[in-house]
Amino acid sequence: MKFVAYKTIKNRFMFNIKGKVALITDTSSGIRETTAKKLTEHRAKVEITVQRTKRLECIKADFEQTDCG
Repeated sequence: MKFVAYKTIKNRFMFNIKGKVALITDTSSGIRETTAKKLTEHRAKVEITVQRTKRLECIKADFEQTDCG
């Protein structure tokens, strides 16, 4: 088994996703929300789904760094 350094894996994945589309379902909180944020930081296009409309508004506000009210 060959082990690859984390930095190498990170560079292969996170910096080659510009313009790619990711669909993350049930992005209510936790790892899915964090993943969506990280993908957008690296210029991927991200589509998210949630079950509660209010939560979607808060996630959108968080992405835009505004208050969800």
